[in-house]
Amino acid sequence: MEWTIDAEELTIASEDSTIDLEDLTIDSEDSTIGSEDSTVGSEDSTAGSEDSTIGSEDSTIGSEDSTIGSEDSTIGSEDSTIASEDSNIDSEESTIDSEESHRFHSRNCRRLMEEAKDVIVFQDYRGTRAWQHPAVTHPIQPKRSGLRK
Repeated sequence: MEWTIDAEELTIASEDSTIDLEDLTIDSEDSTIGSEDSTVGSEDSTAGSEDSTIGSEDSTIGSEDSTIGSEDSTIGSEDSTIASEDSNIDSEESTIDSEESHRFHSRNCRRLMEEAKDVIVFQDYRGTRAWQHPAVTHPIQPKRSGLRK
């Protein structure tokens, strides 16, 4: 076994640290552990730096109780895709509100109004608006209760 440790400042010690050398492998020309702001370990750990990359073709991030995001988080890019055969995005409190969804809604409303050109709009005696298609043979008649001779 050969060990070479050459560092300006190296500390491997703390009250609760454990390093199991049997399964430890750090061997790469470009490997880096640590950065200006990185912390690895602890309940609230953060791993990474400005240019960090986490993931690969087969990577998995998450668990049953995982949370990804924050108030200011951004997920996506021009070419991003979030989908899979078994994906399910459903939440009681979910909200989709954007300029694109508004345009889609407006196009749908316009399309429905164009398809309904033959629909007749009238008001009954109570001032309630009602929609009646001309194909319906029996139009809605207002009730005439209380109008006896």
